[in-house]
Amino acid sequence: MHLSEGFDFLGFHIQWRRKRGTDKWYVYTFIADRPLRSVKAKIRTLTHRTSQQDLAVVLVNLNQVTHGWANYFCRRRLKCEPIPAGEK
Repeated sequence: MHLSEGFDFLGFHIQWRRKRGTDKWYVYTFIADRPLRSVKAKIRTLTHRTSQQDLAVVLVNLNQVTHGWANYFCRRRLKCEPIPAGEK
């Protein structure tokens, strides 16, 4: 395995890449494919079209999943900053 191919570690894909427009190489960190597939599957199950659940229950569950996922991945990335409540 070479770092230019990248590897997955703790939900992140770490890869050595050349920065666009330069000849410099940097280590980039992305969210791996498996966690993305996992959170999408959870959202699909929570928001099934034929679900008979109360909308409030669905929104609370969806909020828990998205907040948990965002807290894990955003807290570990330098570029990811939380948006203050009330701002768009």
